[in-house]
Amino acid sequence: MFVNTRRVIQKCYKKGVASFIRVMYSKKSTIIESQVNHFNQLQEQWWNKNGAAKPLHSLNKLRVPFVWDGLVNSGVVHKNLLLKQNPDLLANIEILDAGCGGGILAEALMRSGGTVTGIDPSKELIEIAKNHNVSRNINYYSVTIEEFSIENKGKFDAVITSEVIEHVCELEVFLESCISCLKPGGSLFITTINQTLLAWFHVIVLSEILFRQIPLGTHQYRNIVPYQRLLTILENNKCRIGTGRGMVYNFLNNDWYWIKTTATHYAVHAIKN
Repeated sequence: MFVNTRRVIQKCYKKGVASFIRVMYSKKSTIIESQVNHFNQLQEQWWNKNGAAKPLHSLNKLRVPFVWDGLVNSGVVHKNLLLKQNPDLLANIEILDAGCGGGILAEALMRSGGTVTGIDPSKELIEIAKNHNVSRNINYYSVTIEEFSIENKGKFDAVITSEVIEHVCELEVFLESCISCLKPGGSLFITTINQTLLAWFHVIVLSEILFRQIPLGTHQYRNIVPYQRLLTILENNKCRIGTGRGMVYNFLNNDWYWIKTTATHYAVHAIKN
């Protein structure tokens, strides 16, 4: 009798601790206010392809086909549609753009036929996105990913977070929230800067400080996510790594290229098991 009572008490205690941890965990915010404020200051230039956000416009050259290829390789989109360059390649595909800013990538994916939801903690940038495009196939919400994921678990075929993860805190919470929004077998796409000395010199010293191609303060080296750390977090969250590729930005001609090394920028496609 005493043994059984003790086991029940221990079980209830463990459940209570677990519940407490879940509650505390859920209250963690991924927002870095200084980063949100920084990008708010760029809102008037967001859709100027020669302005402060021009690297994001030109990056669509790589990241949109990267999403296409990933969805084909994971079996969500038929290969023939890609080969025929079907304008509705992503028809019936539900896509979440987490950290969409003013909608540069979200609009490009919508033009490929996808049904796109864009979320961002910045109300100002969400208003920019809403006012720029009013298509029925795209919706924008000013909300954090951890808040959004509560009522949107297992809803999306693809979640994309491009040039975002270096601008958030609680990286594990952010990525787990992204993954929870995916259907089983859904794809997560990430592009970001690698935390290497080469990337620091190229992106911060040259692009920001010397040539002023990117607004000062856009990148904080301490917040940049190393390539291997990202892969580890994804694998710990039961994701299979599909593709990892290196990229580089030529700030002199505002163009992006695939390269063999991930030493400066990288793109990762992971599939939820």
